[in-house]
Amino acid sequence: MKNLYIMTVATLLFSSGAAFATEIPGIAVRKVPANVSPLKVDYDNLSDLPIVTEPEGEDEKYSRNSIFFGLDYYGGLYKSADFGCISHVVWGDNGEVYIKNPFSGYDTQTYLVGEMEGDKIQVTFPQKIYEETYPDWENDPEGILTVTDNYYAFKLTYTNDGTNSKMEMDLVDPVITFTVSEGGIKMDGDSFIGMLLEKRVADEVTGEEKSVLGWTGFADSGIVMTKVDDTPVVMPEGAETEKWILVSDAEPRFVDIAFCDEDVYIRGMLSSSPQATLKGRLEDGEVVFDGPQYLGEDNRLQHYAFFHPAELIESSEDDSEPYIFSSIPTVRVSYDAEQRVMQCPDGFGFAFSTIAGSIFLMEGYAYPEFIWQDMDTPMTPDNPEILSWDYYEEYGFGGVSYCIPLNSVDGRLLETSRLYYNLYIDGEPYIFYPDEYPDLDEPMTDVPYSYEDSMIYNWGDLCEAVIYAVGFEHIGVRSIYVNRDGTREYSDIVYDDGTIVGIPDVEASAEVVSVEYYNLGGVRIERPVRGGISIRIVRYSDGSLKTSKVVM
Repeated sequence: MKNLYIMTVATLLFSSGAAFATEIPGIAVRKVPANVSPLKVDYDNLSDLPIVTEPEGEDEKYSRNSIFFGLDYYGGLYKSADFGCISHVVWGDNGEVYIKNPFSGYDTQTYLVGEMEGDKIQVTFPQKIYEETYPDWENDPEGILTVTDNYYAFKLTYTNDGTNSKMEMDLVDPVITFTVSEGGIKMDGDSFIGMLLEKRVADEVTGEEKSVLGWTGFADSGIVMTKVDDTPVVMPEGAETEKWILVSDAEPRFVDIAFCDEDVYIRGMLSSSPQATLKGRLEDGEVVFDGPQYLGEDNRLQHYAFFHPAELIESSEDDSEPYIFSSIPTVRVSYDAEQRVMQCPDGFGFAFSTIAGSIFLMEGYAYPEFIWQDMDTPMTPDNPEILSWDYYEEYGFGGVSYCIPLNSVDGRLLETSRLYYNLYIDGEPYIFYPDEYPDLDEPMTDVPYSYEDSMIYNWGDLCEAVIYAVGFEHIGVRSIYVNRDGTREYSDIVYDDGTIVGIPDVEASAEVVSVEYYNLGGVRIERPVRGGISIRIVRYSDGSLKTSKVVM
């Protein structure tokens, strides 16, 4: 949160390429009529804690739609609409009402508090909505001292004169109301609930520190919340699932499928919510999927999830999105029970939406195909490939890029949780040591396919790693697959020059038993000394030793 750009509310343009203020000269206040006294904001005492724990009362789940401003990946501002965001409302015993996560653009996990009067919820601003404490690197390079940023929810008014757009802080009427009805909760008026950051700055005249506020770029308006009482589809308890391969316009991957009498369940199609399950039924040699189906909360994206059978409509506006998914009541998928294949017909697909009424797309699959795969017969991983490498002699390290295929030599798809790899430098297995890779607790030779940290990266089948070695001639890689019966199968070792080396005697290869460190005086030390030179001694299970120098 601390890295957000902060915008001057008075002058910010909402066009692409808008400028951002790195300092906070203040915030515009709505012009006050002559006969109205503006609310006085005591900036120096905006210190109440945000409500971070669930208040006492009746907690209800709501699906929230809104118009909102937010920041894109590059720090630019955009205005959009959001549908199906997860929200909660807690009704207190004394008329208090707590609304969780008021901003679509940023998940604060905190509550706004209002008061119930008749059929209205009255929320008075400002309210502290978020705070973050982090190391004060600017004034303390050691990172011991900390600084806390305080964020507040304010009522903001948005205006657009046809050329410029701007937000103003409304201190004349700092109350926003919501109307409660049987259908849900609706925000009144067209004001925005904005998130502002408080900063301490020096007064230009006196030099004394004072608090000023700047807009973070997050603000919501037009909020409509609908109660969620649906029960999500779940895999039946005790259902026997099998691994099937999902093939579509995306990379092939596994899903879990279970046949329970006449019902068919598919789990794992929604990548952001792997437990989400949809249900079909067997009918005349087909599997019929009706929609919409409620799949539950997607806590990664903070939205509700629904499955929609969809018709594919070609899109000519954006080549990156070739199809528009249009919701239809049912899609019928052919099912070959003998070959164990399910195929969605051309022109149709599976869509995942944040709402039930239409498709606000989370993820979509054009004419997906589901293929059963034998997982019990052992599989040998296909050969990997070194893509590039280099090293910096003066610094003692380098980098390597490599590709780990996800298929076996006979074309079957490997389970990534069972896939590992080794790196080889001039014929010797490379060992990742904790003194060089601080995210590790012990030496690692077999690297899990999906493992990544600050020095080892994974982008699907493309991986990269920082290597603490110089002066070598060739670097290689091999894959390892642990089958369901516990056997380990190995690919060849493939080097950067194209040399392929057969599988070494892996059963006879020694494993690392211990790693010890000594200073140059021969005294054993717990770990390498930063800024100095240490000696590392590795002991193997066959009794052999390997000594190397560690420069920190």
